[in-house]
Formats: sequence, structure tokens, C-alpha cells
Amino acid sequence: MKDNRKRKEGGWLCKTCNEIFVTRKLLQQHFNQNPNHRTEGKNSSKRECPFCKEQRGSNHVKYCKENPNRVDCIGHTVSEETKAKIRLTASIKGTIGGKRHGSGRGKKGWYKGFFCDSSWELAFLIKILDNGIKPIRNNEGFEYLFEGKNRKYYPDFLIGDTYYEIKGRKRGAYDQQTKAKIAAFKHKLVIIDNVDIEPYINYATNKYGVNFTEVYEECKS
Repeated sequence: MKDNRKRKEGGWLCKTCNEIFVTRKLLQQHFNQNPNHRTEGKNSSKRECPFCKEQRGSNHVKYCKENPNRVDCIGHTVSEETKAKIRLTASIKGTIGGKRHGSGRGKKGWYKGFFCDSSWELAFLIKILDNGIKPIRNNEGFEYLFEGKNRKYYPDFLIGDTYYEIKGRKRGAYDQQTKAKIAAFKHKLVIIDNVDIEPYINYATNKYGVNFTEVYEECKS
């Protein structure tokens, strides 16, 4: 434990009250019974933040909400200066917002001009392209409300007037946010889940083998 040091006598010291315990387990029980001791024992490494004037750890300053140049991190808002830089980058490159390639967790790559975010998307494309159907990769976001906030839903593909979502989940095992997306969607929508994807995977496997994702390298665009 970083807040305590083992004494030469073999005991464990609480730095807050200087009480010595024979074992580390007893010291831990002491902390559990006196949680303020654990906090106070760490105060020696804290410093006053020049922005909020609170006693905080050494890394607090760059994340402090009162720091006008604080960095972007989870749980903190970015400074106005940083926001301005983001807006400028977006206006020049047009890369902010929307569905980004590579944002999923599946095995990714290019296939005949389409970027696939998962092996399921690849299997879907292999079969429909061989059947002469050329989908459009959807980049349009559709608004829906979840937990009091307006958000955007991006189905994967558009074929004719029907949108297709390759959903890497078991049938019916959708979380509340996914249900909110589907309920708010006003267009024709086909969800391809773990059951519907099977014929596409079988087709891709029969054509390219079990490791059909290796086709990414052969057909990289």
C-alpha cells in the first residue's frame, strides 16, 4: 500500500494516527473502520490547485474545470480554446461527427471499395455483391431521443429504400439504447442479428474458407 510503510519491527504503521499493527490485514481493517485515515494519509501528496484552490493531486491542474486550457478527458469538458480548434479542424477536413471507419470492435478492412467494420459486414457484402446487389454505405444520421438527449443513429447500409443494420448481438438481446434507436427510426429497417447472419457467413466461408477475412488484404481499396 502506497500510504504506509513496513517498520523494522515487523509491524504496519497508520501514518494518520501512528498506530502500529502486527499484520497488513489488521491495518486494512483499521482503514475500513476509519476511512478518513486513508484519505488523510494521502494528503501529503496533494497541493493547492492555483485555479480552484482545492487540495488535489499532482495531475489535477491540467484537468481542473477552472483551468482555461485544460485537456480533453473523460468526465471533463474541454476548454473554449480547444473547442475552437476542433471546429476549425472540422471545417477544413470535414472529419468530425458521423460514423467513422474503424470505430467498431470487429475485424476491419476493405472489400471491393467498401470498408467493413466487422467480419459480419464483410460476409454480408460478399454474398449480396455476388448476387448483383450493390448497397450504399450509409453516412446519414437519424435523430432519436435517449436518456433525455438527442442522439443520432447510423444504420450500416442502404439498398433501395431499405436500411440494413448488421447487429453483432444475439436475437432479442438489445439494450435500451438500441431499442430506442429502432423505435424512433421512420424508414424501412432490417436488423441482421446472429441468426440472420448465418447464411451470409456460410456463403463467405464456402467461397473464401474459414478465415475469409483474409480477403481484406487481397481486395484492399
